[in-house]
Amino acid sequence: MHTSLAGALWPHQRDAVKAMANFLAGSGSSPSGAGLVTMPTGTGKTAVIAGLIDSRPDRHWLVLVPRRALVRQIRRTLD
Repeated sequence: MHTSLAGALWPHQRDAVKAMANFLAGSGSSPSGAGLVTMPTGTGKTAVIAGLIDSRPDRHWLVLVPRRALVRQIRRTLD
C-alpha cells in the first residue's frame, strides 16, 4: 500500500494524525488499542488514514466505512 498522501497533509490533518498516533501509543489508549477518527465531509479523512498507516507500519489497520462506494474510494486513493 502506498501512502504518499501522508507527505502532503494540511495542518489540521497533521494535528489529527499526531493526536491519534499519541492516543494509540498509550497516552489514553483503549484496552483494545482501537481508535476512531471522525471529521466532517471533505476535510481529508483518507489523508489522515494514510498518515496514520505511514506513522505506524508495524500495526494492522482496519478501516470501516458505511458505504461500498467509500471502500472503493479509499482503496483507489491508498493503492
